[in-house]
Amino acid sequence: YTNADAVIGRRIADHVALTLSHQRLAEQSLKAASLEERAANLKMLDSLLDAITGVIDIREVFSRVSEIASRVLPHDAMGLPIFTDDGEHVIPYATTFPDGTLPQITPLPESQRFLLNEQWESHIVDDIQLHPDGRATAFARIGMHSLLRVPIRLNGKLVGMLAFFSKQIGSYTQDDAILAKRIASHVALVVSHQRLGDESQRRAAFQERQANLEVLDGLLKTLTGVLDIRQVFDRVSQISQRVLAHDAVAIGEVMPGGETIRMYASQGLGGG
Repeated sequence: YTNADAVIGRRIADHVALTLSHQRLAEQSLKAASLEERAANLKMLDSLLDAITGVIDIREVFSRVSEIASRVLPHDAMGLPIFTDDGEHVIPYATTFPDGTLPQITPLPESQRFLLNEQWESHIVDDIQLHPDGRATAFARIGMHSLLRVPIRLNGKLVGMLAFFSKQIGSYTQDDAILAKRIASHVALVVSHQRLGDESQRRAAFQERQANLEVLDGLLKTLTGVLDIRQVFDRVSQISQRVLAHDAVAIGEVMPGGETIRMYASQGLGGG
């Protein structure tokens, strides 16, 4: 090469540099547009809060959650499988699949045990039909291909997953996983409230049971020193009514031979 060639080379380089500059500007524009789109998507997803505010049971609004989520994360079905306490099975706690499509409870295949690991953040399958475990599922039988799963955690503990299904192959990317995790955070909030509500109900039921037992223990005082239950049977009925509503109560005495029963004491049946 000569100096003359260098002049031509620099002129070519100038044109290449101009093209590269345009390319970088275009890439920056695309990145900015992508960031704006992601921000808009996240803002739209936050409208989920309006849909689930005050809801105690996520199953009541799961179809609505799916509808809102589909605007930014297209899917043909969505599910909320919950792990059993022993980690051996999953329960389709909430789903947009038609009733009867999924079994009530399914064993967790050995190949899916990694989902019990507390560390995973998202799991994408481009085509479940290519995996033996996937082909055997109810999802595959109704034509689903792509799968995106993100964890549901309560107080840092893994309790289940939020799953998105598509009939298209290769529908989901890591960008979709970011949106899915935002949706999962809202769903987890409702599940948390529901569990608190369930715990409150169990506590109230336990307290009521304790109170009932105390009332029934009052029967002991009524029966103390009584030789003939018939003398206080109306009182027994009255006390029992507080914890076990009834219109009548009776004691039947099995007669010798075991073939017949005679009324020994009764209340509310007429005739004493």
